[in-house]
Amino acid sequence: KLELAQLQDAMPADDLPSVHRLLEAELGPEWRSSVKLYDGPPLGSATIAQVHRARLRVVREGGRVEEVEGVVKVQHRHVERSLLIDIGASQIVALLASFAFPHLFQDMRVVVKDLSVLTRAELDFRIEAQSQATARELLAAADASVEALCEEEC
Repeated sequence: KLELAQLQDAMPADDLPSVHRLLEAELGPEWRSSVKLYDGPPLGSATIAQVHRARLRVVREGGRVEEVEGVVKVQHRHVERSLLIDIGASQIVALLASFAFPHLFQDMRVVVKDLSVLTRAELDFRIEAQSQATARELLAAADASVEALCEEEC
């Protein structure tokens, strides 16, 4: 288990210019007006994404803009394409296995379909942002607080 955790945390990070290009492609040419990445390596890099320390411009109640310390999670280049290819290949293998050995692999297509749904959800950071927003609401209801959350496609 420890070895797998080390592998997941040891994914090579994308270089900063690549991260900047991705942010521009996702957020537009003016992305630097909302996000300032700190120079240096990311805080962490795992299988799907890496996380960078940043200063974020957050709009508070009443339209007041405030800069806060935060992080930006950036998906590795090409990871989505690679995982979608893997999903497609897994679906083909599951189909062939279920026909070739129906008594052994009758549930394989269902398992692969479920893993496909979970993997696609992992690739969609908007789902993660929604989960964080829900957690923030629950914390607020419990009289706890969270500083800021970027709810845009970041």
